[in-house]
Amino acid sequence: MQKIVRNLMVSLSIALGALTIIVLIVGPGKVTKTLKIADSKYILFTFLLWLTSVFLESLAFMIGGKFMKSRISFPQSVMLIVIGRFFNAITPFSTGGQPAQAYVMNKKSKIDFARGIGTLVIKFLIYQIVITIYGVVVLIFAYPIARKYISNIASLAFIGFAINSLVMLLILLFSLNEKFAKELLHMLINILAFLRIIKFPEKTREEIIVKIRNFKGVLASTLKYPFQTLFMALITLGQVIAFMSMAYTIYKAFEGSGHSFMEILGIQSILSLLVSFVPTPGASGAQEGMFFIMYKNILTSNVGGALVTWRFFSYYIHILVGAMFLPYAKSRKEAV
Repeated sequence: MQKIVRNLMVSLSIALGALTIIVLIVGPGKVTKTLKIADSKYILFTFLLWLTSVFLESLAFMIGGKFMKSRISFPQSVMLIVIGRFFNAITPFSTGGQPAQAYVMNKKSKIDFARGIGTLVIKFLIYQIVITIYGVVVLIFAYPIARKYISNIASLAFIGFAINSLVMLLILLFSLNEKFAKELLHMLINILAFLRIIKFPEKTREEIIVKIRNFKGVLASTLKYPFQTLFMALITLGQVIAFMSMAYTIYKAFEGSGHSFMEILGIQSILSLLVSFVPTPGASGAQEGMFFIMYKNILTSNVGGALVTWRFFSYYIHILVGAMFLPYAKSRKEAV
């Protein structure tokens, strides 16, 4: 529990620190005034989109459990998603969610670790496939729009896309030519070790190879059920779009005009790619900075209030809701 509290404090310090800096740049008085004029109708729509993203992700989790013959009810799936989002929000690179979900499934839902981890791997792989295809579409159609507002750093979106697609690329390479894939992985690990990003290159290399082989096996298993896999992928796509669409309802809440839904969705998706390789919990610091840079010419004087509202629904709400469910997840009397 102490580790959770420590991670929470560090994460909130970074996030609130970055938000405070932007608020001070815009002006606290101006931000407060902007928040007062926000259209409550669109704020409600934003909350409904957040609920939709939770609902769809929970549904995808439940379907993923069926691949592994894990009996996960929808209420259990909701609990697992909320817990996962909480721990993702307080750990670097969002790495805490899956271990926490595996623990809850094993200790509270009595699902053995093998099936629980298998379910998580399936969900992860389907998400990676969806986000990779989605990223291609975003770069083709939204990149030219984003360049108007961040011409100097828009190209970093390609780095974000490459990192997001790395797992699927390695699985594909291992399927086509494992020897070549190992040589490529060896080269990448050596570069990262030279830059002192990785301390134990040999151990890291072996761990990645084992995981990629496991991913490859799980992916092959899911493809035996094409309709179920496609349905899960479509639900996951809906989850991603619902989450990204919150930027549009916030844009409208703060008197945004002149941009269509698809344009704002594209801009927000590019923003997501830009910050995807930032290691801080919730990509804090980068999220606030990039939102301010990308939207300051779109929402002008209302950008401060929009940033505060967007960050609440994209980050802080995960911590608030997840914290409320933590005691229940730890209960000894009843499974999640």
